[in-house]
Formats: sequence, C-alpha cells, structure tokens
Amino acid sequence: MTEDYFSLVEFGLGPNVVAMPAPEGNESAWFADIPVMEYLIDYLSEQSGTPWVVIPATRNQLFFVNTAATAEEWGALLDALEPTIEYHNGIYPLPHSIIDGQWVEQPIDTETEWGRRLHTLQLQARTISYNAQAEVLSATENNIASYKALSITTVDGAEHDMSFALVPEAWITTSVPRTDLLFFESGNSGTMVPWQGVVDRLPHLIEQQPDVHPPRYTVKRPTLQEMELLQLLGL
Repeated sequence: MTEDYFSLVEFGLGPNVVAMPAPEGNESAWFADIPVMEYLIDYLSEQSGTPWVVIPATRNQLFFVNTAATAEEWGALLDALEPTIEYHNGIYPLPHSIIDGQWVEQPIDTETEWGRRLHTLQLQARTISYNAQAEVLSATENNIASYKALSITTVDGAEHDMSFALVPEAWITTSVPRTDLLFFESGNSGTMVPWQGVVDRLPHLIEQQPDVHPPRYTVKRPTLQEMELLQLLGL
C-alpha cells in the first residue's frame, strides 16, 4: 500500500497540501480508519522529512498538510477552511495527529498570523461543539444546576482571541468547558479571571467531570472571601 494506492491529490496549493479524492462525497470517512491514516501520515512524513497532520474539514474534504508548509500556504488553506465552520456538512477543520493510536488535536502556535487565525477557528469549532453539548446535558442531567457553553472574547494586550465561560452567582455549581478565562458574576458586574489563576490559587473550586467528552469541569460558587481573591487575580 502506497500513497498512489489512494491517489492523494493536490488541492491547488502545491505539494504541501493534499486531499483524499474518494469515496466521492464522503472522503472524510477515512478519518475513522486510524491504521490507514497513520500509514499515510508516516509515508508522507518519510517522503518530505517533516511531520504531516490531517484536517477533517467537511464530509468531503479530508486534507493532509505538511507542518513545514509556508505562511502563504497556510494562509491560502485557511481561506478555504474558515468558511467550512458554517457548512452543514462541516466536521472539525483543525490539524490532528495520531498519538498512541488516537487522534489528538495539534498544538497551535499563535506567534504567527496564520497561527492566530487557526486558533480563532479552533475556538469557533469548540464553541459549536460545547453549545451542542450544553444543550444535551441540560436536558438529560439533573445533578448540576447550570451548564454553560464556550464564548469568545478579546482581551486588551492579548495577541489572539480567548475563550471564556460564565459562572453565574445564582448557582451553587456550574458546568463549564475548559477555557482560557472564567467570568465570575458578582452583583451587577463580575470578574474575568484566567483559568490557570483559579487552579493555582483556589483549586478546590474546579473539578473535572468524569466520562464527559469534550472535557467539562464543575465550578463551585466562590465565597465572599474567595471572590475578593478572584477580583485580585482578575484582568
């Protein structure tokens, strides 16, 4: 079995971006076949001497991308990927690699313009996933008072968009996605706090929920004393 067996085709962006051409209309079905995908990733990586990743953009768009692709190539690819977030047949247009036989999202370097665009696309994709998840859990789970989705915000001084989730003051326990920031309501306002700051200073407030994917965490309502500390940690 070789690359030619699958007849990987260029996407019009040069040899660093290729795609599955078949089965027509369901090319991304191959994403479920991890042994074949791992073989193709290894084959392409050996040929180029650099790692490759896989992007399941839509039901009929499964891309293989050389991580050594130029900024111009990534920019052109993102021009094609960004609109797919709204497509009815969209899947998850982010780079993946295989580790220990499982798909893992590739870390994104936000030092470059195309990396920041990819990061924003990641937040948009996660927002869609978490919104749907929150709706399902709210309708089926009764042991947690409030399920919140992921939202996107800009922060002064930050070079890229950031994710946050709301922690309502009214509820004792809230379920949230893993985000960059948490917004703790307090009266008519509130405080935006870095997730890691909460984990470092008030770790008992956050606990990962078991058997939930994508991962979610329960956040306890802070006491008045804890809220004062959160305000000191706030942005």
